[in-house]
Amino acid sequence: MLEITKLSKLLSMISMCLLLPLCRSPTIYGGENVTALGYILPEDISEMYWGFFFIWGLLIAYVVRLAMEKLGAGGIMDSGLQNRITGWGVDVLVVASISSISLRIIGKYALPILFISALTGVLTLIWIFYLGRRSWREYTYERIAGLYGMETGTIATGLVLVRMLDASFKTPVAVDLAVSGIIALPFMFIMMHIMVAPILWGWNLGSTLAVYSLFLLISTLLVIFMGKTYDENFI
Repeated sequence: MLEITKLSKLLSMISMCLLLPLCRSPTIYGGENVTALGYILPEDISEMYWGFFFIWGLLIAYVVRLAMEKLGAGGIMDSGLQNRITGWGVDVLVVASISSISLRIIGKYALPILFISALTGVLTLIWIFYLGRRSWREYTYERIAGLYGMETGTIATGLVLVRMLDASFKTPVAVDLAVSGIIALPFMFIMMHIMVAPILWGWNLGSTLAVYSLFLLISTLLVIFMGKTYDENFI
Protein backbone atom coordinates (compact mmCIF):
# COMPACT_ATOMS: atom_id res chain seq x y z
CA MET A 1 0.00 0.00 0.00
CA LEU A 2 2.92 2.31 0.83
CA GLU A 3 4.45 1.80 -2.62
CA ILE A 4 1.15 2.62 -4.33
CA THR A 5 0.87 5.81 -2.25
CA LYS A 6 4.40 6.86 -3.20
CA LEU A 7 3.72 6.11 -6.84
CA SER A 8 0.50 8.09 -6.72
CA LYS A 9 2.32 11.06 -5.21
CA LEU A 10 5.07 10.81 -7.83
CA LEU A 11 2.61 10.70 -10.72
CA SER A 12 0.61 13.57 -9.24
CA MET A 13 3.68 15.76 -8.85
CA ILE A 14 4.94 14.94 -12.34
CA SER A 15 1.50 15.83 -13.70
CA MET A 16 1.62 19.18 -11.91
CA CYS A 17 5.14 19.84 -13.23
CA LEU A 18 3.84 19.32 -16.75
CA LEU A 19 0.58 21.20 -16.23
CA LEU A 20 1.83 24.37 -14.52
CA PRO A 21 4.05 25.53 -17.41
CA LEU A 22 1.01 25.20 -19.70
CA CYS A 23 -0.94 27.44 -17.31
CA ARG A 24 1.91 29.94 -17.30
CA SER A 25 2.68 30.07 -21.01
CA PRO A 26 -0.50 31.75 -22.31
CA THR A 27 -0.51 34.42 -19.61
CA ILE A 28 2.35 36.70 -20.66
CA TYR A 29 3.89 36.28 -24.07
CA GLY A 30 2.72 38.30 -27.02
CA GLY A 31 4.88 37.90 -30.10
CA GLU A 32 3.52 35.89 -32.98
CA ASN A 33 1.11 33.98 -30.76
CA VAL A 34 -0.60 36.89 -29.05
CA THR A 35 -2.28 35.69 -25.87
CA ALA A 36 -3.61 37.25 -22.66
CA LEU A 37 -1.41 40.25 -21.79
CA GLY A 38 -0.11 40.26 -25.35
CA TYR A 39 -3.52 41.57 -26.41
CA ILE A 40 -3.31 44.69 -24.23
CA LEU A 41 0.44 45.33 -24.03
CA PRO A 42 2.98 46.24 -26.71
CA GLU A 43 4.95 43.28 -28.02
CA ASP A 44 8.24 44.54 -26.54
CA ILE A 45 6.71 44.84 -23.06
CA SER A 46 5.01 41.45 -23.17
CA GLU A 47 8.28 39.84 -24.25
CA MET A 48 10.08 41.58 -21.38
CA TYR A 49 7.54 40.22 -18.90
CA TRP A 50 7.96 36.77 -20.45
CA GLY A 51 11.67 36.98 -19.58
CA PHE A 52 10.62 36.52 -15.95
CA PHE A 53 8.72 33.31 -16.69
CA PHE A 54 10.34 31.59 -13.69
CA ILE A 55 8.71 34.11 -11.32
CA TRP A 56 5.31 33.81 -13.01
CA GLY A 57 5.52 30.03 -12.85
CA LEU A 58 6.48 30.23 -9.18
CA LEU A 59 3.53 32.47 -8.39
CA ILE A 60 1.12 30.09 -10.15
CA ALA A 61 2.68 27.14 -8.31
CA TYR A 62 2.15 28.80 -4.93
CA VAL A 63 -1.46 29.61 -5.80
CA VAL A 64 -2.03 25.98 -6.82
CA ARG A 65 -0.38 24.72 -3.63
CA LEU A 66 -2.50 27.02 -1.48
CA ALA A 67 -5.64 25.87 -3.28
CA MET A 68 -4.69 22.20 -2.79
CA GLU A 69 -4.14 22.73 0.93
CA LYS A 70 -7.47 24.54 1.27
CA LEU A 71 -9.21 21.67 -0.56
CA GLY A 72 -7.56 19.07 1.67
CA ALA A 73 -5.33 17.67 -1.06
CA GLY A 74 -2.04 18.79 0.50
CA GLY A 75 -1.14 15.20 1.32
CA ILE A 76 -0.37 14.57 -2.36
CA MET A 77 2.75 16.70 -2.08
CA ASP A 78 5.91 15.00 -0.83
CA SER A 79 8.99 17.08 0.02
CA GLY A 80 11.39 14.22 -0.71
CA LEU A 81 9.98 13.62 -4.18
CA GLN A 82 9.84 17.35 -4.77
CA ASN A 83 13.54 17.68 -3.97
CA ARG A 84 14.40 14.87 -6.39
CA ILE A 85 12.29 16.39 -9.17
CA THR A 86 13.89 19.79 -8.50
CA GLY A 87 17.37 18.26 -8.66
CA TRP A 88 16.59 16.56 -11.95
CA GLY A 89 15.11 19.79 -13.30
CA VAL A 90 18.24 21.75 -12.37
CA ASP A 91 20.40 19.17 -14.19
CA VAL A 92 18.27 19.55 -17.30
CA LEU A 93 18.48 23.33 -16.93
CA VAL A 94 22.28 23.26 -16.92
CA VAL A 95 22.49 21.07 -20.01
CA ALA A 96 19.86 23.09 -21.89
CA SER A 97 21.48 26.42 -20.97
CA ILE A 98 24.92 25.34 -22.16
CA SER A 99 23.46 23.85 -25.34
CA SER A 100 21.65 27.09 -26.17
CA ILE A 101 24.82 29.21 -26.15
CA SER A 102 25.73 30.45 -29.61
CA LEU A 103 29.47 29.97 -30.10
CA ARG A 104 29.34 32.29 -33.11
CA ILE A 105 28.00 35.16 -31.00
CA ILE A 106 30.47 34.40 -28.21
CA GLY A 107 33.36 34.48 -30.67
CA LYS A 108 32.18 37.73 -32.26
CA TYR A 109 31.80 39.62 -28.98
CA ALA A 110 34.33 37.70 -26.86
CA LEU A 111 36.33 40.72 -25.67
CA PRO A 112 33.44 42.90 -24.38
CA ILE A 113 31.71 39.84 -22.89
CA LEU A 114 34.86 38.84 -20.99
CA PHE A 115 35.52 42.39 -19.81
CA ILE A 116 31.99 43.12 -18.61
CA SER A 117 31.57 39.67 -17.08
CA ALA A 118 34.87 39.85 -15.20
CA LEU A 119 34.33 43.39 -13.92
CA THR A 120 30.71 43.03 -12.83
CA GLY A 121 31.25 39.47 -11.62
CA VAL A 122 34.09 40.42 -9.27
CA LEU A 123 32.36 43.55 -7.94
CA THR A 124 29.11 41.65 -7.36
CA LEU A 125 30.97 38.83 -5.61
CA ILE A 126 32.77 41.24 -3.27
CA TRP A 127 29.54 43.03 -2.34
CA ILE A 128 27.48 39.85 -1.85
CA PHE A 129 30.25 38.14 0.12
CA TYR A 130 30.60 41.19 2.39
CA LEU A 131 26.85 41.52 2.83
CA GLY A 132 26.14 37.81 3.14
CA ARG A 133 28.61 37.13 5.94
CA ARG A 134 26.98 39.87 7.98
CA SER A 135 23.39 38.96 7.13
CA TRP A 136 23.15 35.19 7.60
CA ARG A 137 24.07 33.06 10.58
CA GLU A 138 23.02 29.72 9.04
CA TYR A 139 23.88 28.22 5.65
CA THR A 140 25.93 31.34 4.92
CA TYR A 141 27.87 30.10 1.91
CA GLU A 142 24.89 28.33 0.36
CA ARG A 143 22.93 31.58 0.55
CA ILE A 144 25.85 33.61 -0.81
CA ALA A 145 26.17 31.21 -3.76
CA GLY A 146 22.43 31.35 -4.47
CA LEU A 147 22.26 35.13 -4.28
CA TYR A 148 25.35 35.50 -6.47
CA GLY A 149 23.81 33.25 -9.12
CA MET A 150 20.52 35.16 -8.99
CA GLU A 151 22.21 38.58 -9.24
CA THR A 152 24.46 37.56 -12.14
CA GLY A 153 21.80 35.54 -13.94
CA THR A 154 18.39 34.37 -12.78
CA ILE A 155 16.90 32.46 -9.86
CA ALA A 156 17.49 29.29 -11.86
CA THR A 157 21.21 30.15 -12.03
CA GLY A 158 21.21 30.61 -8.27
CA LEU A 159 19.63 27.17 -7.82
CA VAL A 160 22.41 25.64 -9.90
CA LEU A 161 25.06 27.15 -7.61
CA VAL A 162 23.14 26.15 -4.50
CA ARG A 163 23.04 22.57 -5.72
CA MET A 164 26.83 22.55 -5.99
CA LEU A 165 26.96 23.03 -2.20
CA ASP A 166 23.71 21.28 -1.30
CA ALA A 167 23.28 18.48 -3.83
CA SER A 168 20.13 17.01 -2.25
CA PHE A 169 18.52 20.34 -1.32
CA LYS A 170 18.49 19.32 2.35
CA THR A 171 18.83 22.93 3.49
CA PRO A 172 16.02 25.50 3.14
CA VAL A 173 18.22 27.72 0.95
CA ALA A 174 16.65 26.71 -2.39
CA VAL A 175 13.12 27.40 -1.14
CA ASP A 176 14.21 30.68 0.45
CA LEU A 177 15.85 31.73 -2.81
CA ALA A 178 12.70 31.05 -4.80
CA VAL A 179 10.50 32.88 -2.29
CA SER A 180 12.90 35.85 -2.30
CA GLY A 181 12.21 36.21 -6.01
CA ILE A 182 8.52 36.76 -5.25
CA ILE A 183 9.32 39.23 -2.46
CA ALA A 184 11.65 41.15 -4.80
CA LEU A 185 9.08 41.18 -7.61
CA PRO A 186 7.87 44.78 -6.96
CA PHE A 187 11.45 46.07 -7.11
CA MET A 188 12.19 44.04 -10.24
CA PHE A 189 8.99 45.37 -11.80
CA ILE A 190 10.27 48.92 -11.32
CA MET A 191 13.73 48.07 -12.64
CA MET A 192 12.30 46.34 -15.69
CA HIS A 193 10.56 49.53 -16.75
CA ILE A 194 13.60 51.69 -16.01
CA MET A 195 15.62 49.47 -18.35
CA VAL A 196 13.28 50.19 -21.25
CA ALA A 197 12.49 53.79 -20.25
CA PRO A 198 14.58 55.23 -23.13
CA ILE A 199 12.35 53.29 -25.55
CA LEU A 200 9.02 53.82 -23.79
CA TRP A 201 9.36 57.41 -22.61
CA GLY A 202 12.36 58.74 -24.51
CA TRP A 203 14.68 59.11 -21.51
CA ASN A 204 18.26 60.07 -22.28
CA LEU A 205 21.30 58.34 -20.77
CA GLY A 206 21.70 60.93 -18.01
CA SER A 207 18.12 60.59 -16.80
CA THR A 208 18.32 56.81 -16.79
CA LEU A 209 21.60 56.77 -14.83
CA ALA A 210 20.20 59.31 -12.36
CA VAL A 211 17.17 57.12 -11.62
CA TYR A 212 19.41 54.03 -11.30
CA SER A 213 21.67 55.92 -8.87
CA LEU A 214 18.70 57.03 -6.79
CA PHE A 215 17.32 53.50 -6.73
CA LEU A 216 20.76 52.18 -5.67
CA LEU A 217 21.02 54.76 -2.88
CA ILE A 218 17.56 53.94 -1.52
CA SER A 219 18.25 50.20 -1.68
CA THR A 220 21.60 50.60 0.12
CA LEU A 221 20.01 52.68 2.88
CA LEU A 222 17.26 50.08 3.30
CA VAL A 223 19.83 47.28 3.55
CA ILE A 224 21.80 49.21 6.19
CA PHE A 225 18.65 50.09 8.16
CA MET A 226 17.34 46.51 8.15
CA GLY A 227 20.79 45.15 8.98
CA LYS A 228 21.21 47.55 11.91
CA THR A 229 17.78 46.55 13.19
CA TYR A 230 18.86 42.91 13.15
CA ASP A 231 22.45 43.45 14.35
CA GLU A 232 24.00 46.70 15.65
CA ASN A 233 27.39 45.65 14.25
CA PHE A 234 25.97 44.90 10.80
CA ILE A 235 28.25 47.36 8.96
